[in-house]
Amino acid sequence: MPNDIPIGNEMQMLFMPYTSEEIIDQITGQPTGEFTNELTSRDWARHFKQWIGNGVYPNPSTGLRMDSIHGSMVLTLRMGAAFAEGHTFVMDEADFEIPIPAAHLTLGRRDIVVIRHDINTNAMKPILRVGVPALTPQVPQLQRDDDVFELMVAVITVNPNAQAITQANILDTRLDRTVCGIVHGLIDQTDTTDIFKQYFVIVEELLEFWTNERLTWEQKQEAWINAQETFMRDWENNSTNWLEGFKTRWQDLIAALETQTLTSINLDFDASWTKRGCTYKRIFLEDGSRYETWVVRATNMLLAERTTVWTPGYRTVTTRFFPWEINMPEEEPNTIITIKWEQTMVTNFTTGETEVY
Repeated sequence: MPNDIPIGNEMQMLFMPYTSEEIIDQITGQPTGEFTNELTSRDWARHFKQWIGNGVYPNPSTGLRMDSIHGSMVLTLRMGAAFAEGHTFVMDEADFEIPIPAAHLTLGRRDIVVIRHDINTNAMKPILRVGVPALTPQVPQLQRDDDVFELMVAVITVNPNAQAITQANILDTRLDRTVCGIVHGLIDQTDTTDIFKQYFVIVEELLEFWTNERLTWEQKQEAWINAQETFMRDWENNSTNWLEGFKTRWQDLIAALETQTLTSINLDFDASWTKRGCTYKRIFLEDGSRYETWVVRATNMLLAERTTVWTPGYRTVTTRFFPWEINMPEEEPNTIITIKWEQTMVTNFTTGETEVY
């Protein structure tokens, strides 16, 4: 008769589902209040983690997507569900409205929206993580350790002095498996490293079959490569045409803005020494020189500045155009940044000559 010898310590194993029964004291015959095969939430999470991968559920396709539907600083998190480290989050009764904190006057910011699984709080909830304002704002980091696991569903760009967040300012990261991803089928999450070692002998036996099929496979591969090359050529041609058109529109827009701003600077002063769209200042210095300066602003953003300085025998005029950020319509969600332009003109009253730098 075979002799079965148990292996290992049952306290270090997880086996489920089996009936849980109350343990009876062998001496007193009374229940001890303890049960066999008791399972905790962590045990169930370990079980589900073996065959369900992390991410958001694909149905509906809008699940946990961030949308800008109000034309304001309030965004909408769509209903949906997510799975992280054996734990499930479901939001199926209503969309969530998320107020975005006010923008910095001169610095940009990157915020992220995450679904946060936290063992310490025993919950899985959506979180808005506000970034640090900076000239080159960085995306906040995710927390992933033994207790916390986060899925990033969106990155929100908050431009300086922004009054609203557009859809173009929202980067959907649900499909990025490095930070989120979509819950797939079982095979997609299966680690097959050891399994394929066992199949190595079988593969060797099939080599003869694949050798006979190689010619057909190579023909199909060549046809696929040719199709890909044709697609890439068409894509490059279409991209080149689009970029050329975009470049023309960009140049026309910059030229129009510079012309309008320069015209606004050159308008005559009214009776109170104020130009339309400009702020003006004139100062006389003790050495007899004087200077005047005016700037053009739009929605508290500095567009241009001209400074004129008179010194004995000379006049120096310096004009500067500063970079502006221009958001294109949603059908062409691109951002154009002008290039800073500066010019200095020095006039010598004695010779009547003017030099331009």
